[in-house]
Amino acid sequence: EDGPVEKVHDDLRAAAEPFLESLQAFVSKQAAERLEELLGPARKELEQANRALEAAQAALTKERAEFEQARDAFHTEREQFGGIGTPDQIIRLNIGGEKEISVRRSTLCTVSDSALASQFSGRWDETLLKDEKGAVFIDFSPDVFLPMINHLRDMMAGVASAPRRWPPEQVPSNLRTEFERMSDYYGLTPPPCAVWTPATPSALGGVVLEPRVRSPSRFTSFGAEDWSFGEGCDAVGVSSSRDVAITGVVLHSALSVGEYHGWLAIYHGDREVSWQDVDYLVCPADLATTRGGSNFYVVVLDAPVVFRQGVVYDVVLYLQGPGTGRSGRGGQKATTAGDGCCGMVVFSFSESARDENGTCIEHGQIPALEFAVLPPGFKDLGDSRMQTPQPLIEANYKPTHFRSSG
Repeated sequence: EDGPVEKVHDDLRAAAEPFLESLQAFVSKQAAERLEELLGPARKELEQANRALEAAQAALTKERAEFEQARDAFHTEREQFGGIGTPDQIIRLNIGGEKEISVRRSTLCTVSDSALASQFSGRWDETLLKDEKGAVFIDFSPDVFLPMINHLRDMMAGVASAPRRWPPEQVPSNLRTEFERMSDYYGLTPPPCAVWTPATPSALGGVVLEPRVRSPSRFTSFGAEDWSFGEGCDAVGVSSSRDVAITGVVLHSALSVGEYHGWLAIYHGDREVSWQDVDYLVCPADLATTRGGSNFYVVVLDAPVVFRQGVVYDVVLYLQGPGTGRSGRGGQKATTAGDGCCGMVVFSFSESARDENGTCIEHGQIPALEFAVLPPGFKDLGDSRMQTPQPLIEANYKPTHFRSSG
């Protein structure tokens, strides 16, 4: 039998058990509420992410179904219209009812984004007009269509990527209008070298100068001695066989490390058409190729200068620096450059009264020019220079008499 102490313990235990159970339930509830408070936002974000993933999966499933539907429609259309022809397939053409030729499909599709390529892709073979022998009828004269085929064959063979002249030389002069109408119809007329785009800030009078081409060097070799800088202006007279925009002047690079400063000017008679600073830095890494004679420095003009056909302009250069430059020898009086689009340009060189440093036809600086051929309509746009001339640099870059107009 329990004593008084044990009885007290039992009574206390019996009285405490409900309280402890109630306390445990309270703590568990508080802990659950706190856990929900902590995990609730994360759980909501996870639920939102799951919903977004489900929506994306549904959209992807819809897109896949639409793609498969479009693919099936394409195959149906291809079967309906004879399918896409193979590149080596031979196509027979009846040209104007006067001549029949056979051409590879790939030749007709050489210019992939042209109407001619689309017409002969194979998708529309069943709809093309054919004669009684099954040859596709071309409603143009052989005199204009055959030169186009020959040009496409040259492109296929890698002989030409663009015609030197448009229309090609083999097109008779009395048929050029008809040839151009045909090439426009088939989407084969190449873009002009200068495209009218007034919104282009870098253009000359609103004309984008593309493509820009470098003329061949007028010198056939390099001199045994180096060319001195800082003793006067180098100048040469230049004229061109066509209206061109001069975009840069090519110089022989310096042969010593350091900074070189000066100016470049272009004159038409006594009038200064263009003038700008020339500043460039020669680093040690540049000298290895420069000593071999392969390095040139191009002064890109701030504003292109128009050279009118047959007009002589003086290109004048003055440089100061710590060293000398490579000099040209065996100079030619004329060089011919092709711009790959609008034909050939002949640059003729002559001695300039503005030269003070020995540059002439036979030897010196200024071996070449960078240019772009201008479109015929450019003659109406005004002056040779379409931007305000650049301000003068400090006098220590050059003696003032170097810019005299006499």
